[in-house]
Amino acid sequence: MLFTMSMPQKHTVRTPCAGFSLIELLTVLAIMSSLAVLSVSAFNSIGRGQKVGVAAGQIADLLEQGRALAFSKSGPIRFGIVTDWPSEPGRNFRAVLLLSRQEPTGPAQWKAESRVRTFAEGVRLRQTVRSNQEGISLLTSGLGNEMSVEYGGQNVVVRFLEFRPNGQVWPELPGQASLFVEETLVEDGDNWAEILTHPLTGKITISRPGNP
Repeated sequence: MLFTMSMPQKHTVRTPCAGFSLIELLTVLAIMSSLAVLSVSAFNSIGRGQKVGVAAGQIADLLEQGRALAFSKSGPIRFGIVTDWPSEPGRNFRAVLLLSRQEPTGPAQWKAESRVRTFAEGVRLRQTVRSNQEGISLLTSGLGNEMSVEYGGQNVVVRFLEFRPNGQVWPELPGQASLFVEETLVEDGDNWAEILTHPLTGKITISRPGNP
């Protein structure tokens, strides 16, 4: 009698693949969405702060140039803030420049000493009567520091701070002359900077939130 031996059959046991449940997937998506919202908010805040910082730097740079020019030229130099630009009203309170006197004697005639610098969109100098943080605003009414100057073939109205060769500034104020630049898209936010000029020395400083 013949005996046949059958070899034992091997059975492959398949283990179920590890995966994510629907609840786990929804949880991950919710976390990712929250992180994205926080990232965009942080990015926007940084962008606003950078715009204000750049504008403050532009103002301080021109003020320093005006102070140095008044000394080197032995004559007055005016830092002007455009308050009425007939053909470009969108640049009102957003454009600044330096002005020099054309003739040392006779009626005062002023011309542009530098190119006009315009702040980024949404950033402008505060023009309200609300007091600034530390100084006295150059845009306060009644100071007598307003003038009209020809620029680009038209008369542009500016408010100014004048540097004298001795280092002092005009108008004479009982404190530091202030220019307050802010992000207008944020109500009562911390996106601001105040540029201060000492009345006797002409020294310029910048004050910002967290940096008094």
